[in-house]
Amino acid sequence: MIWKNAHKATVGLLLILITVLAVACSTVSSDRTPTPSITTGIHPAATPGNTQQTTVYSYHPNITIGPRRGKAGTEVTVVGGGFPAGIDVQIRLTGEDTGAPDDYIAQTEAGQHGNIQASFTMPANWPSGEPITIPRVTILASTTDFAEKATTVFVYETNVTPEVTPAAKSTPLAP
Repeated sequence: MIWKNAHKATVGLLLILITVLAVACSTVSSDRTPTPSITTGIHPAATPGNTQQTTVYSYHPNITIGPRRGKAGTEVTVVGGGFPAGIDVQIRLTGEDTGAPDDYIAQTEAGQHGNIQASFTMPANWPSGEPITIPRVTILASTTDFAEKATTVFVYETNVTPEVTPAAKSTPLAP
């Protein structure tokens, strides 16, 4: 047993063992799907002057939509992953160079593996009541605090009626 001979270990080895155990006990559980990223830094319990790699967990949300283009009234489905498990994710519509509005169009909860799915009907107007006239609408999926977010673009086809040119009158030819 490791603790039986612990008195023979140096203080440095004990600190490393305690650090490993502390990290193992405090990492995100397997029902959340964080991606580890390795950074080099000085762990608070490390021997002064020594650096070691530490693991920092971060999420990498992503979304896709179907269909990717349409007009007002189109049913749009947002599918994504990489969100923290069990967290509410809100779907918002915005322009490419504008901030996120307070109003959201759909909300869902990320599953145990961080996956989401939500559907909504593409509106003709922004929440402010103004008509949507831009050709590219950004769809934003984010946690309620915006700490985790992903975007994609919906090509918005405006309801423009094509201009009809009257047919030329034909003059019958004399026999």
